[in-house]
Amino acid sequence: MEEWLLHVHDRPELSSAKHLPRAELLDHLPKIIDDMVALIQLGSTPKEDAHTVFIGKTHARHRWAQHYRVDELLREIGVLQRIIHDEIARFQQAHPKFNAEGAHRIRMILGRFLDEIAVTSVNHFVAHQQAQLEEDRRTLACVNQEIQHTNEELKAQDAARMRLLRTTSHELRNALNQLNLISRTLLREEDSAMREKMLHMLQRSIDHMGTLVEHMLDLSPLITGHEPLRISSGDLSSVGEELEVSFRALAAMKGLKFTWSIDPELKTVITDEEKLRRIITNLVANSVKFTEDGQVDLEMRILDDDTWSLTVTDSGPGIPKEHLSRIFEEFHRVPGTAHHPGYGLGLAITKELVHLLGGRIEITSELGEGTLVRIILPRGQTAGQ
Repeated sequence: MEEWLLHVHDRPELSSAKHLPRAELLDHLPKIIDDMVALIQLGSTPKEDAHTVFIGKTHARHRWAQHYRVDELLREIGVLQRIIHDEIARFQQAHPKFNAEGAHRIRMILGRFLDEIAVTSVNHFVAHQQAQLEEDRRTLACVNQEIQHTNEELKAQDAARMRLLRTTSHELRNALNQLNLISRTLLREEDSAMREKMLHMLQRSIDHMGTLVEHMLDLSPLITGHEPLRISSGDLSSVGEELEVSFRALAAMKGLKFTWSIDPELKTVITDEEKLRRIITNLVANSVKFTEDGQVDLEMRILDDDTWSLTVTDSGPGIPKEHLSRIFEEFHRVPGTAHHPGYGLGLAITKELVHLLGGRIEITSELGEGTLVRIILPRGQTAGQ
């Protein structure tokens, strides 16, 4: 054992052995020797090969558990095999009755034992490497999927920014051209009544431009993903009651009726209350703007344990089916609505706010009968997930 230990510690390529305590190395060696003696005693019995395989695998697993590298274990086996061969040769010289046939048989038995340790170790190493490669492959696939998803999101954001930039530039240029035309005409106009009319036109154009800029400032952080969430427990009854006053006044200015109702069991939700108010305000204001006769209704209902709905229904002119899929796009205006103020950004802002709060939008409409917009939101907060 001392000779084997000396050889193992003297080999620089067996670094793992150097990190194992002497007692741990020596403690394992007697078991190896005992097993080899047992194999020799079995001789050429039919159980020899099966027993050799079993003992070889046991020792290989033991070394593998001690964090040996496969090359180190093979080198250690080589050291042990050379020591055994030298010991057999010395024993044969000291005992003339010990013939060459017996020495050959012992070398074959122990060689098979050490070979089995080597084969099992290599198999363990290959299996470990394959498992590691498979794990790395799965990890790489997940990373690639995340990168692809991120790239798609970035591309979508870039496309939205460019679309927004082009459309906004176009709208601002039109507004500036109109302001320029009105101001130049105003400078030459001598009729006081016409000057008064043109001043009103100029003020409306400035107001419209201000509205466009405000909407752009609202929409930009939503598109770029820089809009922060402020999550808290919100009392929907209080929100509805506070907004009802302004909504009734807004509807009354057009001779419309406004109603709102809430499920008695729907008391609180976890959400960003300020963004929820903006969603409700945008939807109700949009319905009032395009409804000339009848009413606008706001309803809040529980759908299940996890979700609730916010529904705005109006008796307006309805939306053509071919425009329903585009109604929430930036600057999209349904034909025949150009006389209404606005730039078509309110619903685009609403869509981004709904997505930010982890919700989705459903819309149905019939020409001449009105429109229903339903926002489905989580009762507990999953926004941004």
